[in-house]
Amino acid sequence: MRIAIDGWGGDKAPEAIVKGIILATSKGGPDLIVTGDEQKLSSEFKKQGGQPENVKIFHAPDIVSMDEAPSRALKEKKDSSLMQAAQLVKDGQADAFISAGNTGATMAAGIFLVGRLKGIDRPGIATPVPGHSRMALLIDAGANSECKTQNLVEFALMGKVFMEKIHARSGARVGLLNVGEEPGKGTKTYQQAHEKLADNPDINFTGNVEGREIFKDVCDVVVCDGFVGNITLKVMEGAAGTLVDILKSEVKKSIRSKIGALLMKGSLTTMKERMDYEEYGGAPLLGLKAPVIICHGSSSEKAIMNAIFVAQEMVEKRVMENLENISLKNNSD
Repeated sequence: MRIAIDGWGGDKAPEAIVKGIILATSKGGPDLIVTGDEQKLSSEFKKQGGQPENVKIFHAPDIVSMDEAPSRALKEKKDSSLMQAAQLVKDGQADAFISAGNTGATMAAGIFLVGRLKGIDRPGIATPVPGHSRMALLIDAGANSECKTQNLVEFALMGKVFMEKIHARSGARVGLLNVGEEPGKGTKTYQQAHEKLADNPDINFTGNVEGREIFKDVCDVVVCDGFVGNITLKVMEGAAGTLVDILKSEVKKSIRSKIGALLMKGSLTTMKERMDYEEYGGAPLLGLKAPVIICHGSSSEKAIMNAIFVAQEMVEKRVMENLENISLKNNSD
């Protein structure tokens, strides 16, 4: 197995990428190909203690900036670290690719270079979200602002397979994110999706899920279009950040508060870890012929390491083949 990594993707590249690669290899990670300027990457590896034996550098001198238009990146940045990572998968030299760079360009590279699975109309970004006792999967988290009914059904099927294969959630429960619990709520597309999901024997459908219920472990997969999903994620991130800021502010107000915070340090650390996106590495773009992991732009070495292990597990457990099989079966039905 070989996994390609965009060596110049993200706000902290190449340092965080190189450190993440070294961390992963120290824990028995797979063979890796890191794309980017060969001289600069070699220099960074030396700075961090040396290049691991199972890591190769693939020279890709160009860079896709974070604000670059995906279409321009595809046409004019073919020698970039991001595009070459995807090209390695297309050429059969890598089994998956990872990038913490431009999200739109990563999606475009995945769709046009790696290619869609048969039976999948639109790939979806599957993002882990924290829950009361365990995480759930939100799909789509931003790849498709407008969706047809069948797209939502496909997201449900893909999320189900991912949770069953990667997180051992047998009979993964699927909920449809909506403005109310009743089947008749939401737009016509969501109403039709509710009907199709309820009638699908391959989906353990629990019904509509309101936004406040996402964190209450009522389902394992939360389905929505990318417009709703991305807004939901951004609200979560903002609320979590504000909560942390309020706690820090309140703790400093009195000695009693400081003592209380000290006593609760273990619990607060556990809560932080459960809400930390870096624990999950990144968000898979499900529906492609090979695993593509989209990492947060500010990913640290910990997130990169975990993204490597997610990609490795997806290849080992043949997640893409399972996605294709179930999508073809449902299309034939």
